[in-house]
Amino acid sequence: MLLDRAIQLTSRAREYKLASELANEAQAFTTRVGQLEVPINELILLRQLAMEFADNGVEVPFDNSVALGVVRRAKELLNAFIDNPKSLTEGDESFRQQFLPGIRSVSQQLKVALGFGWQQRVDKELEALPQDVLTALETISNYRAQIQTIRRCDEEAGQLRSSLPALGDVASRLAALTKTVTTKELAWQSLKGSELHDEVIDFLKKAGTHGFSLADLTVSITQWLSDRALLGSFQIRSV
Repeated sequence: MLLDRAIQLTSRAREYKLASELANEAQAFTTRVGQLEVPINELILLRQLAMEFADNGVEVPFDNSVALGVVRRAKELLNAFIDNPKSLTEGDESFRQQFLPGIRSVSQQLKVALGFGWQQRVDKELEALPQDVLTALETISNYRAQIQTIRRCDEEAGQLRSSLPALGDVASRLAALTKTVTTKELAWQSLKGSELHDEVIDFLKKAGTHGFSLADLTVSITQWLSDRALLGSFQIRSV
């Protein structure tokens, strides 16, 4: 009787030990999943957004080489996991202090590159004229409505520029930008035939949208700007 009870106790103890080990292992895997889930999901979303940018012709100045180390380590972890699933729960310090920060760093750099690429695209399509130029034009009552429209377009462009499009919204945001550019160009166009010379209007319109080439600068434009002390309001940039 005593031997039977001892055998049963030993068997139960082994079962408990196995269950305890499995529970600890399950908890370790749960911890790893929790550590990976947020940074990986963020990187996936950013990668999808980068692909959407490319599909819509928005350039992203991101150097893929910055991710090579993280990609290499991910492959090592995957191969080790295939050989021995328990390997994913080992080397906790390396995992937390190197691999996870590496993923977050790649995500952050990609997010910065996406933001820069988006801002460049908006700036390429629509640049705001210096405020003193608009103010000078706004003093002419016949121009006030058009200049207010131009100001509103610049504000809308600034709002579009200030934040990244959400995933799935890149095309609609670009369409909104195109609409704003068209509205602004029409406002400039409506000033033609007024007391303001057409070539000055063309200069201001181009300077406030896609930029104006110095090769097209005329004496009349320079004189108009000089008379109103506006020559210093514009910046020269390389293209």
